[in-house]
Amino acid sequence: MRSPKNFVAIALLMALPLTAVADCYIGGHCEAEINIDNPEIGVWKYTLTVEWDGEGTHALSHLDLLLGFGSHNCECDEFLFAFDDPAGQSDGEYDWRCCTVYYEGFFECNGDPSIPGDEGEIIKFEPYEEDCEPGKAGTGVFTFYSDWQPEEVETPNQLLLYKFGQLYCYGELTGELPVLGCEHVAADPSSWGEVKSQY
Repeated sequence: MRSPKNFVAIALLMALPLTAVADCYIGGHCEAEINIDNPEIGVWKYTLTVEWDGEGTHALSHLDLLLGFGSHNCECDEFLFAFDDPAGQSDGEYDWRCCTVYYEGFFECNGDPSIPGDEGEIIKFEPYEEDCEPGKAGTGVFTFYSDWQPEEVETPNQLLLYKFGQLYCYGELTGELPVLGCEHVAADPSSWGEVKSQY
């Protein structure tokens, strides 16, 4: 049975504000390819590979990909993204055994409400509520689809966010993300034909 002191300590921890910490790591790479399997959900398929390490603190709660669109003149619901079900997977733990964690993907117009000051457009990957859970360190692969054309991201950046417990940290993304702007840009017809001719 837990003592009253333990309950007080837990209550105090829950009341603490979320804090960005230095003793953690997240980094990843995103690659885009023309979606030849089901282009009706998005001309481009984006594959995000991420590694994280909470330095022995808490297990991963969820991952955010900060899209970095910044200011724009079009409605947020015009940013169209689609996700597989599941939208990703990572290594995990259950009863001291290794297992596979599956994730659901979301597009959020107004940032992550669990992170103070995060108000931009994000893609969020959250584990399904199952027995297998992400560990304090891990590797995952996530996908999403869009009609938005890829563009090389500028580095250094802080486009990845790893939330664990009441803590979180930012990390760098390399590779490609959907191009900024308000008009969807489809794949070039000639390159689309070249890709299809290979299959």
